[in-house]
Amino acid sequence: MNAEVAVTLFLGVLTLVLGWKTHELQERLGQRSLELQQEQRASAEKIQQLREYIKSIRFFDFQYLDVVFFGPRQSGKTSIVELWATPWTDVRKLKPSPDWSCQEITVHEFEEELRPHPLIEATCTYVPTLRVRLHDYPGEDGYRLQAIQDLRALTGKSVVLFVFHVGYHNGRITHSERNAEYYSTVFVEEIRDQLENVTRHIQKAIIVFNKVDTLPREWDDDFAMTELKQANASAIVEIARVFSGKLEFRLTSSLTNKGLVELLGATVSSAIPVQAERERFEENLRKLSESFATIKH
Repeated sequence: MNAEVAVTLFLGVLTLVLGWKTHELQERLGQRSLELQQEQRASAEKIQQLREYIKSIRFFDFQYLDVVFFGPRQSGKTSIVELWATPWTDVRKLKPSPDWSCQEITVHEFEEELRPHPLIEATCTYVPTLRVRLHDYPGEDGYRLQAIQDLRALTGKSVVLFVFHVGYHNGRITHSERNAEYYSTVFVEEIRDQLENVTRHIQKAIIVFNKVDTLPREWDDDFAMTELKQANASAIVEIARVFSGKLEFRLTSSLTNKGLVELLGATVSSAIPVQAERERFEENLRKLSESFATIKH
């Protein structure tokens, strides 16, 4: 066999091998392409299933209202906070709070809204939900400035509750002097200085006469309110100087739950501007009031 024939045979064999390998490679590429198509279809099905799942669930869009409690020791701030958070609390066993605390409670779910999901192409159900952050501070005078400074740092809607200590002994309302000391001119000036730039965030201020269960049983609410305002006139004047036009008054008792649901409604109502939503909220408050024990023995 001469060299030319050998080369020819070699090239022929090489051509056959290359052809076979090319055929194998094409088959493998075709198989891989088919596998990729199957994987893409499976991924597409999973994405579609994920879209359908996302469409089936409700997303909560939390909105916040900050409620800041001021008040001297024994005024009952912590009792109100605890009863709003856990209505079954036995306030007789509560101890004065030694430190600042913040609790969150959900108070209202608005009408559902359909919105596009930010991460996946799907329209989802969102439930705007109003939550209240309850800021409770110890009653010592030194914590007032901390409370004011914390309030200044809040950037959202806020409500301020001034809780007055109420008592009755020997035919007269007691603790008025302590209330006047706590809500002093110095205190009000601190509020004015610290809150100058954030008063626009404060929706309202409420003076709460707590522990009205200590007043004579024959006093109705109107008479009790008049007497309490007169007895605490010096403290009220100082608060009214700063919060004129935003000030409300409420009677409550943490022991009997009197007025607590109504106080919650007054506190939260400013954060629910739409009338239809406010009516739903008030209906929920009525249901809460019915299930909330009004007298504790």
